[in-house]
Amino acid sequence: MDPNAPKSLVEGAYRVVEIINISRTRLLIVALKDELEEPPNNEGFRRQLSDAYLDSRVEYDTVERSSALRRRCG
Repeated sequence: MDPNAPKSLVEGAYRVVEIINISRTRLLIVALKDELEEPPNNEGFRRQLSDAYLDSRVEYDTVERSSALRRRCG
């Protein structure tokens, strides 16, 4: 766990991994996948994605995948 993470979040994660008997790494992977499967469908997110593309921080295929996910989920 990141030492900069809020203490209550870290403690909660430790409790969850013990209860459901998985590794912390697996818990983080599952949580990230769940969060990233449905990107935010709002103007702020689209603006940040557009800015990241224009600043060459993400590639075009990332923008396309995000757009496809929004169409599928929305």
